[in-house]
Amino acid sequence: MRKLKIKKSPGQKPKLPKGQYGFVIGNGTSRKDMDIKMLSEYGIIFACNWFFKKEFRPHVLIASDEPITKTILKVHETYSRRNWFYTWFPKPGTGAKKIPTPEKFAAGPSATFIAAHTYESPKIFLIGMDFFGFESPKDINQPENNGVMNNLYEGEKHYAKPPEDKEKVNGAPTFRNWQRRYQWIIKNFPQIEFYHVNPFEGKSPPRLVGFDNFHQITYENLLEHLENDADLLDIKEVTPDDKANAYAPNPDDERSVIERQLAGQENIIYEDVLTPQQVWDIRKGALAEQMKMGPVESKDAMLQLEIGQHIVMIPWLGYIENGHAKLPTEKMMRIAFKEEYKDRPIPQRFLQQQTPPTLVPPPPPKKKKLGGLPPPPSV
Repeated sequence: MRKLKIKKSPGQKPKLPKGQYGFVIGNGTSRKDMDIKMLSEYGIIFACNWFFKKEFRPHVLIASDEPITKTILKVHETYSRRNWFYTWFPKPGTGAKKIPTPEKFAAGPSATFIAAHTYESPKIFLIGMDFFGFESPKDINQPENNGVMNNLYEGEKHYAKPPEDKEKVNGAPTFRNWQRRYQWIIKNFPQIEFYHVNPFEGKSPPRLVGFDNFHQITYENLLEHLENDADLLDIKEVTPDDKANAYAPNPDDERSVIERQLAGQENIIYEDVLTPQQVWDIRKGALAEQMKMGPVESKDAMLQLEIGQHIVMIPWLGYIENGHAKLPTEKMMRIAFKEEYKDRPIPQRFLQQQTPPTLVPPPPPKKKKLGGLPPPPSV
């Protein structure tokens, strides 16, 4: 395969050609011993978060969350002026570009979308995109159970710190939002072939395996393809259920729409399913419950909401001021609510509830010792 030549003038960003192979590098442990740098000779490397600091500068860096974005722009202030850096929180004058996904995606799906949409990569290889934690059952009906943290950067700034108690471990973030975001991407780019390279423990998300343009290959096969033009050999096994699950609607999409709406995030890919009045009633009821617990206790005891066929979590409604947790008054919350809905589009149809949503206590803690849990991934 012909090697890629990229032009770069001193002090300028490299001129990246479109239509090249895209290598999307996740930070799962499955790529620990791979020579990732050599891939830059054959295509565009899209990497996430601290990859540029811990390993080497990729062609395109992606960071989805605000805290790590702020650190990169402040501590490594010249990076985004000389390199391609995409984030949901670009600061004017820094050279950083806004991620072009319709809604806020996590870094991995964002990188994949940029490779497909912006750089028009005909083949996209997902490397170190492990999706699952250690000991994950990969159960399509239990996307919340994702096992133990599986990330090369565990302990780094803005990542979960290893618990001091050696008998405890960090839980892995749920794979359900990564899965549904990739499902949407693969559906919307049927002309692109997606390759999951060396899947962690041989597993890909169950709703992705059935796509005709989604494949599993070994890293050795990828190298043979790049260096000697060998055919890419798909090693996935597909059942009729896999294919049906891939192309069928994902119930997690509706659930996430509700969660995003309750958290005040805009829904663009799918319409809101709750009326503004329903959202207000739910938040008002949640505030009353959190007031009973107090600002500190309620911060770590999120309420569950049973609505339709879904059980969703209501986010903490408080805020931090001078290092102290506080809860808003109902008046403060109403002012913020009116501002939120001032320009929010109101869909014509809403999810009709047979019974009003009811707040229920959070579930009892699991017996397995999980400490230092990271925040849930961006949806």
